[in-house]
Amino acid sequence: MQKWEYLHAWVEHQAVTIVNGKELTKENAGGDIKAIRQDLHEFLSQAGEGGWELVSHKMPNVGTEVFIFRRPKPS
Repeated sequence: MQKWEYLHAWVEHQAVTIVNGKELTKENAGGDIKAIRQDLHEFLSQAGEGGWELVSHKMPNVGTEVFIFRRPKPS
């Protein structure tokens, strides 16, 4: 059975601000996420290059979007 890992991103006014529950700072930006308050287009491109597949998108309020991605978990 396929196992998955998930990436959960909050976007405020087209800038990625929180990933997997952690606010993006210089200390925790890394891996598939390259910048702090990254532009949404750049983030989506990098997520795709990292093998992430979008599985959900919601807009809980004006100016805020939530994206949930998944990719196969390494065996």
